[in-house]
Amino acid sequence: SFPSDSPNSCFHHSANIWNCKWYEIKNSDKTYILVAHNGIARVVNSYFFDMSNEDYAAFGVKNCEILEFCL
Repeated sequence: SFPSDSPNSCFHHSANIWNCKWYEIKNSDKTYILVAHNGIARVVNSYFFDMSNEDYAAFGVKNCEILEFCL
C-alpha cells in the first residue's frame, strides 16, 4: 500500500498491477476473483484493452457489476 499523499501513488498501483504475474494466473487451473474499487478496475481494464486517456478517465464499474477478463 502506498500513502495517499504520494504524488506517484496512482502510478505505483498501476505498475504493481501491470507487473502482476498474469502468465501464472493464465496457466493455472484455478479461477480468480478480483474485487476492486474503480481505480484498480480501471488499471486492470487498461491492461487488457487499449484505452485512450479519455476512455481511461471515463471508465467505471457500477456497484455489484461483474466484468470477466479472459487471459
